[in-house]
Amino acid sequence: YAPSFQRAIGAVPPLCLLTGLGLWRLGSLLSSRPRLRWAGAVLVPLLLLGQTAQGLNQYFLEWGRSNALYYAFDEGIYQISEYLRDRALAGEWAYLTPVRPDHATLLLLMRDVGGPRTFDGRQVFVLPPAGDSPLNYVILTREDSRSLSQVRTWYPEAQESRLFRDRAGQPYAVALQTGLSLPRALPSETLVSARWEGGPRLVALAARVEVPHQNTISVTTVWRAEEPMGADYTSFIHLIGPPHPESNSPLWSGNDGMPGGGSYPTSAWHPGETVIEARRLSIPEQLPDGDYYLEIGWYLLETGERLTLAEPHAGEDRLLLGPYRLENGQVVSAEG
Repeated sequence: YAPSFQRAIGAVPPLCLLTGLGLWRLGSLLSSRPRLRWAGAVLVPLLLLGQTAQGLNQYFLEWGRSNALYYAFDEGIYQISEYLRDRALAGEWAYLTPVRPDHATLLLLMRDVGGPRTFDGRQVFVLPPAGDSPLNYVILTREDSRSLSQVRTWYPEAQESRLFRDRAGQPYAVALQTGLSLPRALPSETLVSARWEGGPRLVALAARVEVPHQNTISVTTVWRAEEPMGADYTSFIHLIGPPHPESNSPLWSGNDGMPGGGSYPTSAWHPGETVIEARRLSIPEQLPDGDYYLEIGWYLLETGERLTLAEPHAGEDRLLLGPYRLENGQVVSAEG
């Protein structure tokens, strides 16, 4: 599979040499016996011809007809690249999930239109800046089972514009298109307003306990890029509360990482884009009673330096949400 077959290049010369050495040795043994010289002159060419015929059959017929070729030689990605390139030339926004942005086939075919916009929809979802141009999402449904429902949620009017099928006729990817890049409004009960200096704005947040696993909290954050960010920042979401009896630290759980597991770093965010990401916090089954907070922020991984807030609480290096009052294992109040 491209480009992994490069690892076999170093093994090809020794294999050819061993094959040639074996045939030469066989011919030498037969030629050393006068009665068998004719056999060597016939057998060695027959072996070469037989192996050639077998190789041609395996590569051009068996492998050439195989459906695996669609994936091994990036036929699907090639077709998608052409589709995305056409959309870019038409001035339309288009996203692809879950292919890496540095995929060689994508870069080759889209080098003259600024490259592809990709993210891993299994971890993050991206909404474009509001506008009146058509919007496209191309989803590799064999790999990403989440983004299709996300598109339907944010753009109920989106229609299937193309279905990509492999050689066996099985669906490989689907392209959805909507006329206007205006998503459904965010739920009012989740709205938050906080902006980081040189970073994004937090516009919504929702936290809930996972069912049936009561010791996991899912925190969904909705970020909006207001200016280009030249660096790749790491976001953190921490649950802090009374001192932990083992560490004597207020930190009870945390989840740090680049957006989408690094698939959509902040340096790739365009002003006006909205990035939606869900993180999970694992917590002990029995939390002591007390006040708990969600601590949210950004930092540069290379230095550990945190971005400071522009609003609210300008100058602070974290946003605190809460307190969430816990009594007898139940949240009885929440403020902030």
